[in-house]
Amino acid sequence: IAETAELTGTVRAYKEDIRQHLKQRLLEVCNGIGATFGAEIILDYQDGYPPTVNAVEPSEQLRQAASQVVGAERVVPPYLTMAGEDMAYFLQEKPGCFFFIGAGKHAKDNPGEVIPHHCPVFDFDETALNIGARVFIQLVEDYLG
Repeated sequence: IAETAELTGTVRAYKEDIRQHLKQRLLEVCNGIGATFGAEIILDYQDGYPPTVNAVEPSEQLRQAASQVVGAERVVPPYLTMAGEDMAYFLQEKPGCFFFIGAGKHAKDNPGEVIPHHCPVFDFDETALNIGARVFIQLVEDYLG
């Protein structure tokens, strides 16, 4: 029987208060298990990225601009994601919107399947850069009227 064990993982949530609650509960569970079994449990918890929370108005402005560029039928409605992202820190300071431009290529053997990020065979579709730039230009044009 091993004398020690090490568990690692990440904690993500859609809201900061929930993320902090999970951190507290994890500490409580570790302390309870340690007390139950007479074990010493050391929790080395390091806060990762905060939730990426889009503001309503910038999200709507982006939806309108993207609809003009690629057509409303190709704009995916907003959805929650637990992506760990630097943009989360910017959005804590200024209202804004994090969005995806659909840069994943389709699988060669299955044209209906898009290869997800962090997959060993993921490949970036560079034509998406043009779409992203056009959406930003449209946002500026809309803002300037």
